[in-house]
Amino acid sequence: MKRILTISRRAGLALLLSMLGATAALATCGPADVARDRLARGYGEELMASGLSGGGVLFEFWADPASGSWTILMVRPDGVACIGASGGDLELGLSPARPEGMPL
Repeated sequence: MKRILTISRRAGLALLLSMLGATAALATCGPADVARDRLARGYGEELMASGLSGGGVLFEFWADPASGSWTILMVRPDGVACIGASGGDLELGLSPARPEGMPL
């Protein structure tokens, strides 16, 4: 029984460390102008949409339709921008999927 518990702790620690790594990647922050320039010049992405949250954070959706890469940039009122998410396989112009019977 003790052996199983030790393996479980090790597995839990490995999982925790991998989650911390993913969180650190999401928490990449810096000056908004630098982040925007990097998305445009470094990744070929362009600003596709933006919206302001109730808390004053500007959410920007950057994408490169040719490569399929995309990034969500969160810009705080103090000018600091953080990457909220990024990925690939972008498809534009799709209707959002909704459960049957759900109103538009």
